[in-house]
Amino acid sequence: MGRYYYGIKVHEDALENLIKSFEMSKQHLNRSSKEIFRKICMIGDCEAVVRTLKEALESYLCGESILNTESDAFDLKDRFILFKKIAEVYKRSENPEQSISYCNKALENFEQSEGSVPCFEAATIHSIRGHELSFLEKHDEAIGNFEVAIELLRRDKSPKASLEISRCYFSIGQDFLKVLSND
Repeated sequence: MGRYYYGIKVHEDALENLIKSFEMSKQHLNRSSKEIFRKICMIGDCEAVVRTLKEALESYLCGESILNTESDAFDLKDRFILFKKIAEVYKRSENPEQSISYCNKALENFEQSEGSVPCFEAATIHSIRGHELSFLEKHDEAIGNFEVAIELLRRDKSPKASLEISRCYFSIGQDFLKVLSND
């Protein structure tokens, strides 16, 4: 039931059913760590919408501990997605250093993924890292990240990618202005 509600984005119902499902899974220890990991991540996704970012972060960090203890059970895409979610929560929580740290972890997995992670997703991470670096007033590094994001987004011909490219150019312009106003 939790997956059904999760799929249609009724987050409160999804969260309630996912937690019930997770509790039942804990009773049956024969569940795979990957299945438990996915449920914990879905719970974190719902918590980020209907509860607090702190609760979402706790769920995601629990997922990370599963990744770390049973690393052979997970592929690079699982790692990338989780690290991206953690980076986004830290960004929304205004913790740029932690966000950048998890962006770096996500990008390490992207570089090793040999195409299993879409370029659009990696571009999103570069964009997040660019915004966080800009927040820390590291404008040259931020611009470099936005340029890499644009390069990755050009491989994707979707309208969504075009919109992200324009956002990156806008962010580059903002960082250039900040650099010029500091001179």
